[in-house]
Amino acid sequence: MAMPPQFQPPTPGYAPAAGVGGDYGPPPEKIEVMRAVKFLISDPTDGKTNWLYATLIQLIPVVGPISMLGWQAEITQRLARNHPKPIPKYDFGDFTHYLTRGLIPFVAQLLAVFPIIFVWYFFMVIATMLVGVIGGAIGSPELTMIMLLLFSLVGYLVLVVMMTVFVSAIMLRAELTEDFGKTLQFGAIFRYAGKTWKRSLGYGLLLGLIAFGMGMLGMLACFIGLYFVVSLLSFANLHLRYQIYAAYLAEGGEPIPVKEPQTLPSEVSSAGYARQQPMLQQGQPGGYGPSGGGYGPPPGGGGYGPPPGGYGPPPGY
Repeated sequence: MAMPPQFQPPTPGYAPAAGVGGDYGPPPEKIEVMRAVKFLISDPTDGKTNWLYATLIQLIPVVGPISMLGWQAEITQRLARNHPKPIPKYDFGDFTHYLTRGLIPFVAQLLAVFPIIFVWYFFMVIATMLVGVIGGAIGSPELTMIMLLLFSLVGYLVLVVMMTVFVSAIMLRAELTEDFGKTLQFGAIFRYAGKTWKRSLGYGLLLGLIAFGMGMLGMLACFIGLYFVVSLLSFANLHLRYQIYAAYLAEGGEPIPVKEPQTLPSEVSSAGYARQQPMLQQGQPGGYGPSGGGYGPPPGGGGYGPPPGGYGPPPGY
């Protein structure tokens, strides 16, 4: 069966038409954090609408964030294919479709985060006990507090590194493959993390600083703006992961398998409507209504006469 037109790969050297705008085409030659921040609103037609929908979806308990993960999985796959419209216009008719596709990224995220938090918590408990023992032996409360602060700082840095590098690598695989077996290939995860950890930490820290400033502005807007900031930054993280992955591929890295293209329910409905027979214009063969000159007299002129032979009485009268 032929691939739907919206999923056919773009022609080599694709460039958007003049005036189209949006974050289309190949990734930049260097990683750009601000391009990631503006990614969600880069589409001049649907950008603001998608931003509003992304903000509303995250307010729906439990299923809302999972559905948004499915939407983001579709977007990540389109970015990997260099699709001419990487962010499909959000339609609530696709909510259930995205919900089912968001389950694997959601569970993969939990499986990645919980062990890291457990290890970090275990490390902090052991560190606190050691600091208490050493502080008791030394007999200096001030030194004990300084040591505890240093251990806490080291533990926090370890947590940030693990979350930034490994969780990002697992989420990227989950979004591209939508397959548990391919997502949790730990050998591939460690190889990818080993080659991208510097970029992930550096650009992740820069995005974190930008996020902090945007969060302050969001709180100034009676905290309502904070919801819009969170949704914008969620897609910024997605696009930054993609840029790091694209740079990794450009250096000869191992590509991650991408799931087969999926037709969205809203695209099926739109395609079905477009295939309907268009109405014929007035006066065209097969159309309805009079021709341009209106209705004329019957052929031969002279108006309508009586039926041939007139009407006679029925037989028997």
